[in-house]
Amino acid sequence: MLYAGLDLSRQRLDVHVLDEEGQTLEVTAVHPDVDALRTLAGHVLLQGQEVSAAIESMTGARFVHDQLERWGWDVAIADAVKVKGLAPLAAKTDKIDAHVLAELARRDQSDRDLATRSDHPR
Repeated sequence: MLYAGLDLSRQRLDVHVLDEEGQTLEVTAVHPDVDALRTLAGHVLLQGQEVSAAIESMTGARFVHDQLERWGWDVAIADAVKVKGLAPLAAKTDKIDAHVLAELARRDQSDRDLATRSDHPR
């Protein structure tokens, strides 16, 4: 299993991918559009493992969620307030947020209370 953290801004989706041991496999950024998301999903799936991802709940997150799930990822939408509490504010960047979200995706299911699964009503 691979774990991806997704931090969305207006024109960019920062992505941090971890393996099961928490080692970084890839750090990248893509434009949050259909073609770029399809390419990203396929590229990461080429590793031959399933992908579990987390993205902060914000405008545009549902679109990213739906596109990546369409291409085979399992994506949770995380409560933005709770996620922000996991990283020190002094060091807050989109890349750090993506890494924190990847760690969130990697944790045991018991820790997933920070995230709302895609089938949870919103």
